[in-house]
Amino acid sequence: MKKLAALAITLSLMALGIAPQNTFADTTTTRWGMTKPDVGSTNWGPKINSNYDIIDNAAGVGITNTFTQPNYFTGVVVIGGTTYSGSGDFELRKDQNTDTIFRITNVNNNASAGTELLLTANGATSGDPFLGFVTNAQSWAIGVDSSDTSKFKISNSASLGTNNIFTLDSSSSVIGVPIYFPDGSASFPSMAFSTNRQTGFYRNGQNGIGMSNNGSLKFSLEPSGIYLSNDILSNTPGAFNLGGSSFYFGKLYIKDSIVGTTTIGVTANSSSVAIFASTGVAIKGTTTNDNAAAGWVGQTISSSAAGAPFQGTAVTGDLVSLSLTAGDWLVSAAMETDNNPGAIFTGPVRIGISVTSGNSEAGLVEGESQFLFIAPTTGASIISSMSIPSYRMSFASTTSVYLKYRSSYTSGPPNAYGTLRAVRIR
Repeated sequence: MKKLAALAITLSLMALGIAPQNTFADTTTTRWGMTKPDVGSTNWGPKINSNYDIIDNAAGVGITNTFTQPNYFTGVVVIGGTTYSGSGDFELRKDQNTDTIFRITNVNNNASAGTELLLTANGATSGDPFLGFVTNAQSWAIGVDSSDTSKFKISNSASLGTNNIFTLDSSSSVIGVPIYFPDGSASFPSMAFSTNRQTGFYRNGQNGIGMSNNGSLKFSLEPSGIYLSNDILSNTPGAFNLGGSSFYFGKLYIKDSIVGTTTIGVTANSSSVAIFASTGVAIKGTTTNDNAAAGWVGQTISSSAAGAPFQGTAVTGDLVSLSLTAGDWLVSAAMETDNNPGAIFTGPVRIGISVTSGNSEAGLVEGESQFLFIAPTTGASIISSMSIPSYRMSFASTTSVYLKYRSSYTSGPPNAYGTLRAVRIR
């Protein structure tokens, strides 16, 4: 109590500008000293010199005098607890089983009066200004690493710059080790946006990453593959492209959970129109009496002629023709003749399918694209017929196809009736 009373007297004298010199001693060791240097001294202002603990563990000290000049601790200052053997440190120590609090309070209720804890390291080669957090099991440091271009770091160590967890410079941030997020959900993803909380990324099951939009899962990256939600595509025609001219898929695997695990189903207006399976492809036919559009599989075109005379004896002519666009076609033909009373056939009647027009049989192959039949040799009006079964023809561009016919005869000429028909197969 005597020490505290003397301390109060000394502080009061200093507040009045009086330059006291007071020294408290314990036996022969100085414990507390206060001096005010003369005017002109480089250390102008009150100065407190202390040696070890100035009061016992159970007491406290408060200094209410406002110093107008810089004050420096030139040695170890220990408030409470036992002595500290370091140099140039400030330590607040308490041995009781309660929290140790170092509090800085600004009681001025003014917007321009802030409270600042400033850690400063002067000079280009100075040490690091940082805060350390140490327990028996773990140590952390946070501050500015002067030796690494003054980057701001959080380190899992008592020494700043060792085992960095987070590093931040003036242009970017670099993560030193993994940062862990909560699992989250589609409604509240763990990585989201401050003004759009229901859009972002979250953990979608074991080893899965989900991307949600407006609280619903849209995209999922799973160990078994990549999945899109069933409503991710736009309902507007042409508004969504999957791939492009320079970005396309080498292989595309699609699973249809309705038709089967190894089958792809294509539907239109809630009706299945095609099924693609490992065993083959099934395409649903039309359910009405319409025609396949031009360019589609099943497109059918034909041309017919009735009562056309032969072009001359032993002369090959074109009874009818078709213009077929690029693709694969099955082409067939049928023809009949009458000998037009008075005409007498003197040789077989030949019919064929060819891409060569006029008096030519180029490219015709008997039994494949050309067939013949024996017409009656009498002058009576007798009808004879012959057909050519479906014959595959493939074109890279639009091509004309002709129904060819030829025979030898006297008198006449005889007449021909025929049809040329083509069906697109792909």
